Amino acid sequence: MTNYDVVKRLIGNVMPIGETRQDEINFEHLKQTCDLVSLLLDDIGRAASITSNKEFSIRRSQDFARDFLKDVGA
Repeated sequence: MTNYDVVKRLIGNVMPIGETRQDEINFEHLKQTCDLVSLLLDDIGRAASITSNKEFSIRRSQDFARDFLKDVGA
């Protein structure tokens, strides 16, 4: 089971289906998913903005995070 599978199972479906009651539930799931993505993007942003980049392992993480944020347009 992947991290994605775990999150989908924990939060639930986010897609509206055209039925009011279920769409209200799915909308709450969508808001929870967006909140999680926002927090994860904040974490990635902090990794991208590390100021000490002398060590290879730090630079590698910093570069990866920067490239990811650039690719997703964040």
